[in-house]
Amino acid sequence: MSAAGTQGLFVTLCHPGRPLPGNVRGVGLELSDVRVVEEGGHSWVRWSTVGDAASPVEISVGSSDDVVDHTPVGAVPARCGAFRLPQAASARRFVALTAGGRRTVTASRRVVLGGVLNFRDLGGYPVSGGVTRWGAMYRSDSLHRLTAAELATFDSLGIRAVFDLRSAEERAMLPSHPDAVHHPLESRPVATAVATVRTREEAESWLAEEYRYMLDMAAASFGRLLSMLADSPRRPAVVHCAGGKDRTGMSVALLLEALGAERRLVLDDYELTSRCAPIDRLAPVVELFRGMGFTAAATDGLLSTPRWAMADALSQLDDRYGGVEAYLLGPAGMGRGTLETLRRGLVTPPAPDRQG
Repeated sequence: MSAAGTQGLFVTLCHPGRPLPGNVRGVGLELSDVRVVEEGGHSWVRWSTVGDAASPVEISVGSSDDVVDHTPVGAVPARCGAFRLPQAASARRFVALTAGGRRTVTASRRVVLGGVLNFRDLGGYPVSGGVTRWGAMYRSDSLHRLTAAELATFDSLGIRAVFDLRSAEERAMLPSHPDAVHHPLESRPVATAVATVRTREEAESWLAEEYRYMLDMAAASFGRLLSMLADSPRRPAVVHCAGGKDRTGMSVALLLEALGAERRLVLDDYELTSRCAPIDRLAPVVELFRGMGFTAAATDGLLSTPRWAMADALSQLDDRYGGVEAYLLGPAGMGRGTLETLRRGLVTPPAPDRQG
């Protein structure tokens, strides 16, 4: 779209600085659904447990996914399911959990960059053959809000390529990163919806139609974008549009599908925008939409991430095109070798079980 209750339990059982005695390894314990979340003004690492829930989980933090530089911050019984992390000392922080002789590394997806609300790392998603690489692919809303100080943080990520999916008119009004590659995606200007979209339900339906429209009309553009992302000298890379939700959302959905992510994870990633960039943080965009003539309900709907709308578009991907691989190798025009190169470059194979 074109436009510019239980927390007390975790504190009691899983408070930082309360390590378990000794260095005992759990037997028959695995952790799943490991993630970093922001709740109540604090960062938490959360997990689900398979096996011996009384065994310890040891937690360490560091500035990369290489645990060599990590500092232990505590240990708790696996049954806690969560651990409150100490305050971060840098913009990027990785968290390693060791349990039952296995280590899992995760991180907060959102990279805090001031006014850029929706800058996210696409690493750590389980896919065919491993997990997506941390620090290799990012998605974002418009980068024109980066201040000089935030540009320093941005530069520290080592990003080699920025792909701006906005129209030439949008770029002229709000320039992106100076070295961005202009790669506009065929989409419908949101202003065209003013006459027909009055309710939230109509707005969500318009979004679903927009995603289906992009699949049909922007196939070659999607193919060129993913082909460029397969080129290792262009990575780490960031893809962005205006809000990082619709054009970027469809591009990332195709990327994650191509890498072999489960559909539920693709939809989870899409919905994250509403948490990273909630409508109460989007006052200038809300004002812009209201100025166009949209009702408050329609504005809320157009700025939302209705899971069903993206799911509907991906169902069209399956039904009309035979799935993501047939789409990319067909109307999108990717070569099979390029697709395999993309997968190898953005997927980290699973590490063998090891003692932490």
